Amino acid sequence: MDLLSNVNTIVSIVVGLITIGTAIATVFAKRSTVQRTIDNPSTPIEIRLRLEDQWSGTALWAKIIRGIIGAGLVGVFSTVVVTFTINFFLAFQVFLQDMSKFSRASDYSQAQDIFSQMLLVMGQIFTFTNPLSLTIGIIVGLLLGILVALSIGNRSMPGRIYSRYSPPLTYGPPYLPR
Repeated sequence: MDLLSNVNTIVSIVVGLITIGTAIATVFAKRSTVQRTIDNPSTPIEIRLRLEDQWSGTALWAKIIRGIIGAGLVGVFSTVVVTFTINFFLAFQVFLQDMSKFSRASDYSQAQDIFSQMLLVMGQIFTFTNPLSLTIGIIVGLLLGILVALSIGNRSMPGRIYSRYSPPLTYGPPYLPR
């Protein structure tokens, strides 16, 4: 059984690299958005200081490393898991057909041939060479990896900081009944 064939390894690495690149680009794009908020003179000082703390130095590197690890792992493993799952269901369908042939085998040699075929089919689950399952695995791996990459740093974006640390907005004079 070839658990990690050359094709699947290369595909998983490419998916991982794409999602890692997305994570890095996302962190720097969000950093520029935060920098514009920090540079805005109407931003309250407390919020500026919190944003500075959360988007500079070690905190920025931590976001980048978390994005690389998270997006890379999700991209690679989801590609492998989805490909394996699809291969399993495709092979299981053939395996069930072979089981009915096996139950109707007339002699030992015919049963042995069918059983060998069944083992071969079940071994195909781990080959990862089916183009359909690889394509679906690539798509799912990229989507999940990019989703993780795009979510890096969302908790410390200016909108969340404003809603957490700003005083509540007043919408006019309070209502006084007559």
